[in-house]
Amino acid sequence: MSQGWGSPQVNRSVSGSPLAIGGQRFAHGVGTHAAGEFNLDLHGSARLFSAWVGVDDSAQPPGSVTFQVLGDGQVLWESGVMRRGLPPGR
Repeated sequence: MSQGWGSPQVNRSVSGSPLAIGGQRFAHGVGTHAAGEFNLDLHGSARLFSAWVGVDDSAQPPGSVTFQVLGDGQVLWESGVMRRGLPPGR
């Protein structure tokens, strides 16, 4: 995992706050900062990948991000532009 500022946080936002996206709290997850990359080696055996993504409620405006899931060199899913206050994407 790499990011453009600070250090990734386990179960916390990058600023150390509890994880919350669009008013929905998450007890587990990873808080990171743009530009970031999170690589998972699934050894070719995964049949399903599921995650919630979004801009944490504690983020300072005006920020926006786009999330992508890549697999086997292809874009498998893209969130579109997300901003603080929007509901989490899945």
